[in-house]
Amino acid sequence: MIHQPRARRSRVLLIGVSEYDKGTGYPSLPSVRANIEQLYDVLVHDAYGRFTPEVVRTLRSPDRETMVREAARAAGEAEDLLLCYFSGHGALHTSERAQGPGRLHLLPRAGSGAGAGAGAGAYGLGYAELRDLLCAGRAERVVLVLDCCYSGNALMEPLPEDRAFALLTSSRRFHGQSAGDGSGPPVHRRPAGGAAHRRREGGRARPGHGRGAGRAAAPAGRAGRGAGAGRGGQRSRRLASGAAHRQ
Repeated sequence: MIHQPRARRSRVLLIGVSEYDKGTGYPSLPSVRANIEQLYDVLVHDAYGRFTPEVVRTLRSPDRETMVREAARAAGEAEDLLLCYFSGHGALHTSERAQGPGRLHLLPRAGSGAGAGAGAGAYGLGYAELRDLLCAGRAERVVLVLDCCYSGNALMEPLPEDRAFALLTSSRRFHGQSAGDGSGPPVHRRPAGGAAHRRREGGRARPGHGRGAGRAAAPAGRAGRGAGAGRGGQRSRRLASGAAHRQ
């Protein structure tokens, strides 16, 4: 039986970083704006939408502090479903060798923030930190969608043990993706099968069946950066369909 979460007890956080500060070395991503706008419309206004505007928050090109604050806020309010979507630049860093090579970081508008030193935020917002923020609340189910280059590297991280958790990624490990033309989600050569996903349900981790799932395409230790793609338009209808009742 498909779970039908209640909208009033659920929260949605849409994070789209389309503009990056000058000097970061990261180009703007016009397609991200289209992703966020179209995804919001599908979740709230479209015939498939089941959420109310009050439970859906949109962050447009936020800084790191805003991303952390709003993720914690959404986690503190959600009791049923917590859905978080990130679209922007993703980067890999190998300085945290004790934790393994190629760890994924999600970049806010200030980019990697290399000038911040080696402390928190020096490489943007780590995937693991965002995951832990979302899972620190009372939500029974957490869904995290990463629409950025190297998002498949999140599959190298452990899954939460204490709740149902789903992770969907738009690219394979150590792979980038197209930035699009700014009018909407870019056309990909591979369908959604190229997006890896994992979910934990009932204490068991289940790997996704996508063509890119579980495959490393580059040697460990590779680092890089890339543009967020945008599959929000097509994928969002599947996410939103039957997602929540307006209760």
